[in-house]
Parts: sequence; structure tokens; C-alpha cells
Amino acid sequence: MQQEAAKQGTPLWYRGQRDATWPLRSKLHRRVIEYFSKTGVRFGEVEDRVFLKDEYKSLYQKFKAQAWHLLDPMERNDWGIVFRMQHYGFATRLLDWTKSFACAIYFAQLGHFEYFPDLEGLRASYQTDMDTSIEHARNIISPPNGDES
Repeated sequence: MQQEAAKQGTPLWYRGQRDATWPLRSKLHRRVIEYFSKTGVRFGEVEDRVFLKDEYKSLYQKFKAQAWHLLDPMERNDWGIVFRMQHYGFATRLLDWTKSFACAIYFAQLGHFEYFPDLEGLRASYQTDMDTSIEHARNIISPPNGDES
């Protein structure tokens, strides 16, 4: 498939997802569904969409307010803020895609390395970088007193 795409000049994009039967849903969408599942709260299809949008707006506004001074001037726009949120692991409406097959494999097998010991080195290296980035972002975005409100 890669050779055929290269011949045609068409780039391939990959998504690392543990189960191919899972629907394509953003982290934000999955979190809202998880919330509904745990609480038993359901409003109806239209209201669920409104809830999803409101949750996104709330996260976006909080991130923007707390991270604005840390953003590069080129990132100080709607898409720049959303991309930065996604980069640091915050729930957004975006789906992660990559041109790297190895990166997609890493995320597809995340949590299953006991079955793929040869990938452990890749996991350790990538996870250390990822954990450091996420922890750094959360420390920056969270208020000093730890109050999330």
C-alpha cells in the first residue's frame, strides 16, 4: 500500500487505535460519552451535542486564559490554541493522525506491550517524552493552589 501511494504521490495517514471496530471519536467526545455512561444522564441527541459543544468551549476558554502568555505569537489564534491543547493531551474535537506508521503502531499497542516485548524500547523512549510534555503542560495550566475551578 505504501509503495502504491508513493507511486501516485498520495501520502498515507495513519491512526493508532487499539481496536479497529471502535468508531472514530475525539478524546472530548469519548470523555462526554464516558460521563453520560457513569452518571446515567442523557438529554437527547440534540442536547447531547449542545453539551459536547459547551464542554469544548469551556475547556478551550480555560486553556486560552491560562496559557495565552505561554503561546508563541503564531499560535495565538483559534487553530493554534486547539493544536497546542491537542499536543499537550487535553480533550479536543481533533483526532490524532500521523504520517509515521511507527507512531501509529505505538498508540495502537499502548497498554499491550506485554504481548510485544520488542516494542518496549520504543514505548519507553516515546512515553518518557510524552509524560514529560504532558506533565509540563498540566503544571503550567493548573493554578498554583491546585484549584481546578
